[in-house]
Amino acid sequence: MEHSRFNRFQWFFLPALLVGHALGQLHVLEQPSYGAPPTNAEPKPKRQVAESTRPAASDSGSLQRIFGRHVLAENVDRLRADSAGLPPAERYRKLAAWVLPGDSQLGFRMTGRFIQTDPSPLALQRHPVRFQGTSRGGTLVSPVFDLLDAAEATGKLAELRATVADRSAEGSFQQRSRWALLFMIDLKLGDEEAASIAADKLFQSLKDTRPKNLADMWPETLAVYWADRRFPNNRLSTPLIEHLFLQRRNVKELGRYPVWHEHLAALVGHKRILMLAGEDAAAIEGMELEHWIPIERATAWTRGAGTPPSQWQFAGKELFHVSGHNDDYLVFQSPLRGEFAFEGEIGSRTTTQFLAAGQYFGPRQTQEIEVGTFRDGSSVQSISQTPLTRQDETFHFRASFEGGRRTISINGQEVHSQSLAKNHDPWVGFRSWGRNTAQVVHAQVSGDPQVPDRVSLATSRELSGWVSYQSEPVGAEDAIWRLVDSAGGTSEIHGRRWVENAGSWYESQLRYFRPLVEDGRIEYEFFYQPGQVEVHPSFDRQVFILRPDGVRLHWMTDGKHDRTDVRPDHLLDAVGMQPGATPLPLLANDWNRMSVAVSSGSLTLTLNGQPVFQCEAPRPSRRSFGLFHYADQTEVRVRNVTLEADWPKRVPDASGQALADPFVAALDEQSEELKSVFTHDFTKDGLPEEFFTTRDSDGGGVMAASGDGVAVTRPGSGRWAGFDLITRFSLEGDFDIEAGFEALNVQSDVFAAIQLVARLDDQRQSHCRLTRTRLHDVGHRLNVSVSQLHPDGSRTYPVSMHKTCDAAAGRMRLSRRGDVVHYLFAEQDSEVFQYLASETVSDRPTHSDGVLLSAMCNGNGSCRVVWKSLTLRAEQLMYLAPKPEQEQQKLWIMNHDGSDVRMVASPAPGFTHLGSAEFSPDGRHIVCDMSTGSTRSSHIFRMNLDGSGLRDLGEGCMPSYSPDGKRLVLSLPGSGVVVMDADGSNRRIVDQRAWGAEWSPVDNRIVYAKSGNLIVLDVATGQTHELLTAKATGRFSTIYWNMGWSPDGQSIGFKGRNRQTGDFEIGVVRVTPPPHYRSLLSRPDGPGANCSWTPDGRHVVVSMYSAPHGGARLFRLARDETGKPELLPDQPVGKKILDCEWSPDGTRMLFSGVDNPVPVPWTGK
Repeated sequence: MEHSRFNRFQWFFLPALLVGHALGQLHVLEQPSYGAPPTNAEPKPKRQVAESTRPAASDSGSLQRIFGRHVLAENVDRLRADSAGLPPAERYRKLAAWVLPGDSQLGFRMTGRFIQTDPSPLALQRHPVRFQGTSRGGTLVSPVFDLLDAAEATGKLAELRATVADRSAEGSFQQRSRWALLFMIDLKLGDEEAASIAADKLFQSLKDTRPKNLADMWPETLAVYWADRRFPNNRLSTPLIEHLFLQRRNVKELGRYPVWHEHLAALVGHKRILMLAGEDAAAIEGMELEHWIPIERATAWTRGAGTPPSQWQFAGKELFHVSGHNDDYLVFQSPLRGEFAFEGEIGSRTTTQFLAAGQYFGPRQTQEIEVGTFRDGSSVQSISQTPLTRQDETFHFRASFEGGRRTISINGQEVHSQSLAKNHDPWVGFRSWGRNTAQVVHAQVSGDPQVPDRVSLATSRELSGWVSYQSEPVGAEDAIWRLVDSAGGTSEIHGRRWVENAGSWYESQLRYFRPLVEDGRIEYEFFYQPGQVEVHPSFDRQVFILRPDGVRLHWMTDGKHDRTDVRPDHLLDAVGMQPGATPLPLLANDWNRMSVAVSSGSLTLTLNGQPVFQCEAPRPSRRSFGLFHYADQTEVRVRNVTLEADWPKRVPDASGQALADPFVAALDEQSEELKSVFTHDFTKDGLPEEFFTTRDSDGGGVMAASGDGVAVTRPGSGRWAGFDLITRFSLEGDFDIEAGFEALNVQSDVFAAIQLVARLDDQRQSHCRLTRTRLHDVGHRLNVSVSQLHPDGSRTYPVSMHKTCDAAAGRMRLSRRGDVVHYLFAEQDSEVFQYLASETVSDRPTHSDGVLLSAMCNGNGSCRVVWKSLTLRAEQLMYLAPKPEQEQQKLWIMNHDGSDVRMVASPAPGFTHLGSAEFSPDGRHIVCDMSTGSTRSSHIFRMNLDGSGLRDLGEGCMPSYSPDGKRLVLSLPGSGVVVMDADGSNRRIVDQRAWGAEWSPVDNRIVYAKSGNLIVLDVATGQTHELLTAKATGRFSTIYWNMGWSPDGQSIGFKGRNRQTGDFEIGVVRVTPPPHYRSLLSRPDGPGANCSWTPDGRHVVVSMYSAPHGGARLFRLARDETGKPELLPDQPVGKKILDCEWSPDGTRMLFSGVDNPVPVPWTGK
């Protein structure tokens, strides 16, 4: 690029170039024209530029004023070569005179040269100074760098700094040059403070510049490149690099300098890795990444221009493409056939694509994917199905090979599917454009991949995997290189001849992209017609020219992009090599068999069964096999190209794959050690009550079991609604829970979701939840959360992590190790779990009903899912058998401190339930009700404290003694509130429209519920009055039974349902005027209806569900404040307690409830 610009100046100022010996300053080696693309123009001979003496100062100044610094700066190679052989002090003086302002020039001269990448040994030999210190090339060299090294070698760094600081600098370029030099010198001196000041000055002077070409940017380019390469861990150059990176995007003129862009992108990549991993970043060289091969799609242009070599580098556990050469690849070493999948997590924002069977894929927008091949160019294809959800920083990809098809999925959604030929391209891997910092979080091959011993390399019409080094068209019908059908029915690779350019020695090479990094061989047949049809095997630049009299060596050049003096027509004798058979056993006008084999570092050519040449094999990364010819002289015909090598013949499991997630692999291995296992297939076994229960929040859910699984539809109702499948297992110790689903359809104007939930029996009652959801304003994703109880009794549902996921099928997984729960997900039918997040929770067991599969919807819409499978693994599974169809409710008595628990009674024959127990005022008897489950079947029973003397007092429920113990008040369907004698006689209706009466413990008053209010009746006078007045009037739609009097008879505790909110409230209302109401508790899931009081009258006691205890327990609420319910102390364990009542003296307590079923160790039966 720079040469062409100089040549335009040269021709424009031709008269000035002839003036005096000042011409000697222009030591420019003109670009040789050999190897140019075929044209009708005659090739131009090389022009040799003679050396001359240094011009006088006045001549140099005049020349600089005529041409400007950009032209003079091109003379880099000659200056470096001239100064390299000088003694150190003289070298320093020569370079200082060239770079620094002085009598011979007007200002700082800052320039550089990007040198050829991967030069041939011949180029290295002929240009030792140019490639000094590098065998790969692709770097930036400059007399400025040489000056700094010379100053250090001669101990003149401090002197050089003083000289630079003393020089005046007029104009932006000169000022930036001065600060750039000071920055580099101060870094070299180790003066970080001074270097920081110089870097800041350079940055400030850069902010207002708008460069028009590369020459305008040499000061800052040299500074950041040198700082990054010599001091890779420095952070002072980071703002400069970031500014240049942004500038390259905003200044259109800079688009003409792609090599500069590539190197700048490499600097950005290095800095990014430095920020991510610091000094722990590890580069990947050659085959150091087991089972993976880094590959560059090198061309004559990319190498000739000096684009940087590619580099893949680890930052922590993630792999990054730090610097790029062109299109760069990371390919799985073994070819793969059979039924398998390749999937993983890679960078988004179009920085990274994945390779599968000859094509690479990557999302561009929510409705588009990019599809390309190993060669230049790609296409954008629309996603015909539902658009993808907006991408995260990374995305999950999957390429599955099954039934002769390749199916591509992005974040769980299929975006591409295609039939494949039997001998399809067998490679998988990753692709990144040179300027992108690609990211591979993890990747894995799973399934049943088959590794072939041999691969045919020319089976597709597109010549998949083959690229032209000279960027010639490949694979199309009219391409330079193409696959054609021969008369014999086999396919041949044809390379076109350019007869119109005879004599140009135009080098043309078709190379297979995957290098032979292992021991192996490439075999093929080629047609040989002397002078007409010829082809020569090659490895990268090294070409083995087949001549009848033997093999000659040729090092391929970069054609018109080559800036060395290596000619394209050179041939070298194989000095020190084993030439093999001579003359060569070539069959003229016939097909010949060629084998190119690498074994133990040696390369052998075998022609028609005879070894004809042997030499040291090039290093693995230089073993890209190619078919070479001089396209201006011959054409090419090749067939039956095969590759076989010592690649791994078996794909290791996840723990042996270098890019597989090691954490997930470890979890999988640990999971196999959990021997207590329950596995259920919903498609075969439905939803048996033996192992599952269901819970529907409002009865609106629909469930159906079939051969497809258990389908659940949960319509929305404008508010939250859910449908749960609940297991009958408790999981102890480490555990793994996997739930499979398919046919997920979530639609809502708020959100709809499915969840896998593990409810732990710990202090905070932690609910570990993995959710596959759709939010109306965000889209589809996976959410990770831990819901816990707060001290005030409330529960929140924070989302600690979310990830885009469009999968309508898959497996959700919760894995606990110790006190940490790990969240994972596998899409569709994948064997590979994606790690999502981890949360430290506790190591307590789950509840016996603690594993839930939930479908939910909030707002208007619905959630539909088909549950397919459930697997529980744990150190110990505990199984809780179903309750009997008619659960036996019982009555117990105990001391107030929880001691001496004794069963008093169970339902009498013909009855199944009992409750509403109350002591007689003298403490000698107990009354209660018994029923078959409804008030219409309820009877009142009286018994002694030990349960003896049971007597049926007739129909009725919720009995309550008068203070003298002579009468009872009760409720009776159809009759309302009724009073009778304690023996059941003399019944009298008090209020036919009332319900749930309780007699005061201290006087002759009765309270009951009526029309949403509480009514107090004076039994002696018959007078009544309402307790809920003022704001409390109309507060409740329902007031429940078994309200309770305080021991002093001054207050009533009761349960009501708030008319406005629908919540259940426990409240206290004062009986004596003026009435006053206080709400003690309000919640959507209501407590039991029975309200009793502690003997001291300070707390109302109610029964509520307690997750830690797996059922109902007694809680107390302070009568004078609204606060958190407190668990009543000294309750017996192993029981669900539904109500309670203290004895008149407060020493004993009655309670009714049921025995909790006892989980037993799961035996698999």
